[in-house]
Amino acid sequence: MSWVYFINDIHPGPAPEVGGKFANLQRLAHLCLIPEGFCLPTQHYQKWRQLAENSRPGMIAALKDRLSPLIEQMFKDRSDAVAVRSSAVDEDGKDNSFAGQYDTFLNVRGVDAITDKIVSCWEGAQSLAVQSYREERGQSCENTGLAVVVQRLIPADTAGVAFSLDPITGRNDRITINSNWGLGKSVVDGLTNPDMFSVIKTPLNVTSRQCGDKKVMTLPEKHGTRESKVPALLRRQFSLSDSQVLEIAKLVQLMEDTFLHPVDIEWAFHNDKLYLLQCRPVTT
Repeated sequence: MSWVYFINDIHPGPAPEVGGKFANLQRLAHLCLIPEGFCLPTQHYQKWRQLAENSRPGMIAALKDRLSPLIEQMFKDRSDAVAVRSSAVDEDGKDNSFAGQYDTFLNVRGVDAITDKIVSCWEGAQSLAVQSYREERGQSCENTGLAVVVQRLIPADTAGVAFSLDPITGRNDRITINSNWGLGKSVVDGLTNPDMFSVIKTPLNVTSRQCGDKKVMTLPEKHGTRESKVPALLRRQFSLSDSQVLEIAKLVQLMEDTFLHPVDIEWAFHNDKLYLLQCRPVTT
């Protein structure tokens, strides 16, 4: 078992060690643009859980010492912003998505803050929400595996989610895309009414567009993120061009063909480059 795994590793980390989210990203790294990053496998979480409360500060200090040169090597500048995200072993699979149950922290800067957020991900794995989700599905709350992903944060111009089917009707002959200005958190967390696009798969064509009111968007700030009012002019404009909509649709089709299952993805555009942030099978 490796101390850490990288997204572009030639030999991907086993899913029981890196969790569903990171395993999917490693599988797709040669197919599309994914922000660089690494994963702390489940062994660290298990060790942290097994330690007595008064022994955990020592583990955290040792972790920080090992992370410091790694972060400096990977991101060149220790102040570069990253996303710190949980990656549970049974997350983002065909049977359970755990969407929104585990923690994600955006715009984290510096080894101290990154280490703190890694620990927060470990602590969040024992939250009441996660335990209730597991119990509702007849899953054990003991011996759960949790990895943590650290990736470069994409300072998105526009971002959102996309589904390889219509999530309302279940029709699988079309792709549904939701988007907003800024980081995708406003869309993922349902903080605003996003723009909505429907794309028929064959032939690939935008069939409908709905301009959302987009009252707020998520922006990075010095530490973390903030919700900001969208300027009136941008609220009345679509956050994606038709060419960008079709580029996202092609990415969704590629993901569905790869997984052989309906998928939903999180994506971001920055400087006209499309990044894949997450991909998981649709479970409902």
